[in-house]
Amino acid sequence: MQLAGDWSKGTHVQTVFRFSPQATVFAIDPFAGRLAVYDPSLSVQITQDLPTFGLPVRAQAIIDARNLFAFQTRTINGETMLEMGTAGRSVRGGILVRF
Repeated sequence: MQLAGDWSKGTHVQTVFRFSPQATVFAIDPFAGRLAVYDPSLSVQITQDLPTFGLPVRAQAIIDARNLFAFQTRTINGETMLEMGTAGRSVRGGILVRF
């Protein structure tokens, strides 16, 4: 489920909520040689348009938070445990400038 909206002048918020009862394998990436596993997750991206001060550019401040739930997929079969999708939480920020 994906939601997007504009809350004030120049502010854009986009959220992605991915839900599956258990880890679901959707595809195999032939270039990286690994499985694409989608665990339940919540990601939020917030962008804010920045002033250009009369310059011929477009600038945005960006905050990108991914996998806020940080679910880890584990399969336990007797004595062995297989862990897939070990990507933890991440929060990144930056400024995007387009000429």
